[in-house]
Amino acid sequence: MLSYSSLPPMQAIRQHPILALLGLILAVQLVRSVLRRREIRRFKRTHACEEPPAFPQREYIFGYDAWKALTTERAERRILPAALRRSQTLGRTNSIVFMGQKYMVTSDEENIRAAYSVQAADYGIDCRLSYMKPLLGEGIFTLEGPKWQHSRAMIRPAFTRAQLSELSAIETHVQHLINCIPDGSTVDMLPLLFNMALDNGTEFLLGTSVGVQNSPRDSEAWRFSEAWDYAGEAMQRQSELGMWGALMWDPKYNASIKMVHRFIDSLVADTLRHGPKPGRYNLLGELVRDLQDPLRLRGELLCVLLAARDTTSTFLSTTFYNLARHPEVWRKLQEEVDALQGQIPDYEILKNMKYMKAVLNESLRLVPPVPRNIRVARHDATLPRGGGPDRKSPVFVPKGTTIVFPIYATHREPTIWGSDSEEFKPERWLEEKFRPNWAFIPFGGGHRICVGQQNALTVATYALTRLLQTFGQIEARDSMPWEENLSAVQTNLHGCKIAMWRK
Repeated sequence: MLSYSSLPPMQAIRQHPILALLGLILAVQLVRSVLRRREIRRFKRTHACEEPPAFPQREYIFGYDAWKALTTERAERRILPAALRRSQTLGRTNSIVFMGQKYMVTSDEENIRAAYSVQAADYGIDCRLSYMKPLLGEGIFTLEGPKWQHSRAMIRPAFTRAQLSELSAIETHVQHLINCIPDGSTVDMLPLLFNMALDNGTEFLLGTSVGVQNSPRDSEAWRFSEAWDYAGEAMQRQSELGMWGALMWDPKYNASIKMVHRFIDSLVADTLRHGPKPGRYNLLGELVRDLQDPLRLRGELLCVLLAARDTTSTFLSTTFYNLARHPEVWRKLQEEVDALQGQIPDYEILKNMKYMKAVLNESLRLVPPVPRNIRVARHDATLPRGGGPDRKSPVFVPKGTTIVFPIYATHREPTIWGSDSEEFKPERWLEEKFRPNWAFIPFGGGHRICVGQQNALTVATYALTRLLQTFGQIEARDSMPWEENLSAVQTNLHGCKIAMWRK
């Protein structure tokens, strides 16, 4: 009797087609693997690449040790400090295998500059689309190429100097905030600042403020605000699961997304039906002159709202948290504000408040609202440094690799910021020769730098100035240490509990 191995090849294939097909597939994969390894070796030689240090793991297939570490860090609310520690001990550029996927992690400002600017064509944002699109849809944060360029071109006019100089609407919402602050009693500023930023942001975006600050808790505005907050938290959790994030089952997240979309869709439909609202400039009114797709309009508005509301309120709350614990900074800032002699500031005055700018920059440095960012290699690429024993050689980044930029770690790197890098010290920004460049990127950088950066800084500067014109004394009312609370932005788990006294 003939054995399988003794059969002629064609007869063996006819009798065992499945085994033959599997063998062919394995052979093809083996050839591809060999060719790929040769391609990588050639690329590394050409670009003088060396490997960065790797997160120590017992296996590099699934990455169980990394998964266990991240799970523990999330439970203990120390994901960001852990990233800083690894940056300082393992290397500012390192690799890690997590949930079956290899990541590159770098806090090195030269690598950030390369991926965001010099080599931006090598890196894309595909890695964040799977978890951002369900909530945000298609907008400036989730588009690339010609669509992104069109999106940015439509939105940019909303942030011209003429628009930024219009401060009357901000004044209305700041006064609503002031009326919510009791004289000398404990208050949590975090939710109040979120409300103020939402009210101001929606008036700017939609032409109508949702008015959440003065609305009852069972109002449509409050339901929208709560749904938006929860959706941001769930989106962050999904992002940490990488390619497995889409499998996360969270009915409340789905319900929150529907609530947010329904709220915005009704305003978009009204504008499409009746045209832009008369009066103050609003982004939706301008967008409908160029865009009629209601889903795209919703996406653009939600992307800008994320920046306009969450970023501004987050770093303002961080500023108050630190001012309450640094009375000498409050005193210096009060002196600068008092020099206005009660005058309501205009755009030019705000621009020239040097100590105010230093205080806000220091808040953005210590607690960047968006403490991490990511890119994915569109093809085999490099990062300028981080490889080899001296950590100075270029690093090879294979096609499809996700790069994580822990901006929190970059903003606290002692070799850049000094031995006091963990301290709140606005004076560092007053030194003439101090130029952190790519080591300070709270709003990103390169061609995708946040288009609303100046708007966020203007709103924050104006609000803080008006509050210091009203209140002369501040005191911390919470002895709890800062604990990270990661959602779409970074906040303090315990809020910002302070007391202020009117002048």
